[in-house]
Amino acid sequence: MCMCMCIKNISCVFFLFFMLLYMYYKNNNYKYIYMDEQETQVKVMSKSKTKMAIAVGFLGFAALAAGFAGLRTNNLKPDLVFVKATAVADGDMNKFSITIQNVGRATVTSPFVLNIKLGDHQNVIKNLKVLNPLSSSRRANYENLESESGSFDILVKNFKLGRGQSTTITYWFLIPSDYSVDYLPFTYNWDSTNVVSEPDESNTYKGKFDIIKMGLIKETFSTNSMISCQSDNDCGVGGGVSMCTNEQQVSEFSTGKCLATGVCEVVNTVGPCTDSSVSSTPSTKPDLIVEDISFTRVVTSTDNVIFKVTIKNIGEGKADATNTPLGLLAVQIERQSKITGDWMPVGVSGTFASVLNPGEETYLNSGVTLIDTAKIRLTVDLQNGSSYIVESDENNNQLTKDIEEFVPSDVLHPVATSISDPVLPDLIIQNFSITDSTYAGMKQVSVTIKNIGDAPALRPSTMHQNFGTFVVQLYFMNDNGSVYAFPQYLSSNIYYSTMNLATGKEMTISQEVQMNDTFLTSYDQIKMKVDWVEGSVTSVAPFTEPGRGYILESNEDNNEKTKRFR
Repeated sequence: MCMCMCIKNISCVFFLFFMLLYMYYKNNNYKYIYMDEQETQVKVMSKSKTKMAIAVGFLGFAALAAGFAGLRTNNLKPDLVFVKATAVADGDMNKFSITIQNVGRATVTSPFVLNIKLGDHQNVIKNLKVLNPLSSSRRANYENLESESGSFDILVKNFKLGRGQSTTITYWFLIPSDYSVDYLPFTYNWDSTNVVSEPDESNTYKGKFDIIKMGLIKETFSTNSMISCQSDNDCGVGGGVSMCTNEQQVSEFSTGKCLATGVCEVVNTVGPCTDSSVSSTPSTKPDLIVEDISFTRVVTSTDNVIFKVTIKNIGEGKADATNTPLGLLAVQIERQSKITGDWMPVGVSGTFASVLNPGEETYLNSGVTLIDTAKIRLTVDLQNGSSYIVESDENNNQLTKDIEEFVPSDVLHPVATSISDPVLPDLIIQNFSITDSTYAGMKQVSVTIKNIGDAPALRPSTMHQNFGTFVVQLYFMNDNGSVYAFPQYLSSNIYYSTMNLATGKEMTISQEVQMNDTFLTSYDQIKMKVDWVEGSVTSVAPFTEPGRGYILESNEDNNEKTKRFR
């Protein structure tokens, strides 16, 4: 064990090699013989000692080779490290950031998760506004995250970091008004799902901020908002917003509901700035509705129906979405499965307008698969789970329609959207192999998947942009029934050439994976499962088909292949 630990350090390798030689020569006996009456010291070796010398030499060279192999492996890996963190009170909100750098010798090729924990379990931060850049030169839209536990998983978008490159995640938040201690513990854990193979896996940085000394900002509620009531009739509907600071406003809105505590319900939220900081009343608020959905055409190659959605402002105030994440009036689109009855997200689409004056309308064009779709549900002013425009009526933003209501029957029937005869893809593991890599401690894993179904396997529109369409989970199993889900999953690349898989076609996913020989000697079988992943990565990229995976298939029970290797 000591020798194995020693050969990880090159200086230790040389020391071990020369110590072995020294011990041999020290223990070697000398003999004396007389030649021409002069005493001459002559070293005489036995055959066994000659063999020992050769063994010592081989042992030393083996140690050197192992040391160099270890150095080579470590030198050819990325290594993500903490560079700096910032924390300041920035206007009406707290602005924090963390910078991560790759100091290794290889480029990071796998998307990794940054986990941020804020609080001490009892007192926690529950809402973040996050700026997660696409690259060093491209910003992304703000993301609003929620967590009851104060733990936030952020899939880093700028993950392809070469040697010396870094990325910075910035986020804003308010400390809740019921936060009862004067300090804020924090923990940063990058590559928390351990998908990046590094020479040093200690990827945690933690600390504690003094809320008072740093002047961090807490949520505040105006006592003027505390209006006594006995019934809903005592509470008005309306509100206003604060001045715009750092693209953020605090919105205070009375819902018109009398709470059991005897005060009117007032909702205080933080969101992107609108165009006004004055109070408004119901008569000056906009009111957005989904007026209609109409059929446009069908894409026969993918069986996707294209439709037009009309949005109208029937209120008396202007609807302004300039400062929302999309910068446009947007609609969240969902579809209901005929097979399961579950509602599944299709995506968020922006209209052709940022502002709608009273009486004006705009529209968008979008699409959804006809395969296994029963209904379409459309919700205006809903992005990333948040509503951004204060309206006179918040309860009329949604429209649900059966697909038969707006898609012509001659289009529906050829596609076979009925439960009895759904046309779906079917993914299987055709073959797989695990072979030695050129790098120590690594294995080359290759998996060939095939679509044997009757429809193309399409990339879900809600699939995270950093994930490939096709994922494979690796398992190690013993004959006694024990199963180990390998922490690193396999994924097709994220480029268009492999986003979909046509009927009868196959593709091979091949990756270098950090894997010791111990796995191959401690287990009896290997199993691969396509369209499935295990672990916390599913919190970042949740299944689009809950309990089934990301792609709905005609047969969900043939996604596995198992091989015995001993």
